[in-house]
Amino acid sequence: MNAGAIQFLQVSARIRESWAIGVEWLITQMEYRERGIPNDSDPFYNVNAGFPTRFAHQNWRYGMQGGTLDDYTCLFIDLVDNHNQAGQFGGITTLTDNVSGYSLATIESTMLKHVYGIGSLRDELKNNKAPGVTDAQIDELINQF
Repeated sequence: MNAGAIQFLQVSARIRESWAIGVEWLITQMEYRERGIPNDSDPFYNVNAGFPTRFAHQNWRYGMQGGTLDDYTCLFIDLVDNHNQAGQFGGITTLTDNVSGYSLATIESTMLKHVYGIGSLRDELKNNKAPGVTDAQIDELINQF
């Protein structure tokens, strides 16, 4: 951020926590690859979760956590990945994600310092579109948050 801690305090909790989720996801991806699992969509089973982990963090939807936990979203994951989780869990309404092609590194270096909330993130995404991404696709994704 341009003005440091004071400016950081103005950033919405949803942006701060969603960014942390995205970074955590990226580090997890790196760890999986290092252990010989090239892609988290490879079918292996997590006994504790009770479902194939090939879906990773893709069963998110706004309002699924309730209260302040709604700030923890897959927003930045959805900007990077090429997985549209819409309808994948049957009766659970998951997000429609037709946006991909951004990288967390690019978001951090060119956009994040100008983002305070969902509206400014939308503007930055439109001003710095990934190849093949349209304004309508950005609106569709962002409107779900």
